[in-house]
Amino acid sequence: MPTTVPVIDIAPFGPSGDRARPIERDAVVRAVDAACTEIGFFTIAGHGVPAALIDRMLETSRAFFDLPAAEKRRVARPRPEQSRGYLALGAENLSYSRGDASTTDLKEFFAIGPVDVPDEAYYRRPEAYPSFAPNLWPERPAALRSVWTEYYHTLEGLAARLLRIFALALGLPDDFFRDKTDRHISGIRANHYPEQVDPPAPGQIRAGAHTDYGAVTILLPPGGESAPRGGGRQPPALDPLLPPAQLRRADRVPSHLLRPGQPAALRGGHLRPAPAHQVPAGRRRGRAGPARLTS
Repeated sequence: MPTTVPVIDIAPFGPSGDRARPIERDAVVRAVDAACTEIGFFTIAGHGVPAALIDRMLETSRAFFDLPAAEKRRVARPRPEQSRGYLALGAENLSYSRGDASTTDLKEFFAIGPVDVPDEAYYRRPEAYPSFAPNLWPERPAALRSVWTEYYHTLEGLAARLLRIFALALGLPDDFFRDKTDRHISGIRANHYPEQVDPPAPGQIRAGAHTDYGAVTILLPPGGESAPRGGGRQPPALDPLLPPAQLRRADRVPSHLLRPGQPAALRGGHLRPAPAHQVPAGRRRGRAGPARLTS
């Protein structure tokens, strides 16, 4: 039987969630626990990320990827260990983390790490590198830095809410993860999948099979923006690797897709593993997206 990615409304844990009844919060926790245990993916509604901010995030990202290659390379990733700046088409192979170095990914991306890092000794010590390496910001589009910074802080708050739910699902106090993540190294990246003019190499896809690092990934999926762009196709869909069951995607809603990362939570014999996934190849019109935060 196909498995449907559930849509879970997390509004009871939002800013006005103090008015939510305990039974409403318990229902959210049970739904998230079941999704993480049985599937590894779930879609959230009631996340509180403004639609206008999502639109600006996508617009500035697309404008960056539309720049000439030479201009994008001005903010190229400075060192291999830094997840900062621009990485060109074919420069990454996510399947390498699973032992497959046979090909490279058909995508380019731009990434940042923590923003507004405090000027304190903790963040300057040698052990803080490369987690707190400075971000690289392009000159164009002019609004990219401010929009990405706002989006980072917004998803930073959303990730904290989700970790409260995760803690409760594990039978822990809701603030259990707070002092473990108060100096987090979350990063945001936007992937761009250019139009495939030539057939891919054997085995080559948009993003190779992999699991995510970190505790949780928040992904803006195709159709997650508040309104579709006229005439544009959707970017490549995420392909969860869940044999032998087939996965049916949820109906299109203003939402974000969640997946746990590699540090699987283990308590009382219940394991929530990081689900493997990939982005398949396809002859599609190029688009920027999805934008994601890994916390």
